[in-house]
Amino acid sequence: MVLLLGLAACASSYPALTSATSNSAAALAAYCEGIGLKSTWTESGRQLYLEGEKLAADDQEKEAYAKFDLAVLHYRLAIANHEYTLSQRKLEQALTRLADADKKINYYNNLLKKLKLPIEETNL
Repeated sequence: MVLLLGLAACASSYPALTSATSNSAAALAAYCEGIGLKSTWTESGRQLYLEGEKLAADDQEKEAYAKFDLAVLHYRLAIANHEYTLSQRKLEQALTRLADADKKINYYNNLLKKLKLPIEETNL
């Protein structure tokens, strides 16, 4: 009896889960579109979202929830890959600037060494 009530409670929560997950997928899709992010992950996320909409329209809430949940995952992967690529690019730029700064430091240190006059020790 308890098992049946538990299953009924899970089944009855699918419409709410489906709606919330659908909203999350739509928000992530809008974010990706807003930043101009297009990748295989966004395309598969879009396809999963559309499949979820069809299933939800047919009152197949459990299956729709699964599609929307996968769509959310795909959009998150797209964003994570995008952010990783941006971070790698920024790291490469920072390393280049650091190498340039090291070259300048070496240049000026060598220049200072060449310009220094010999200093005699005196007894003051």
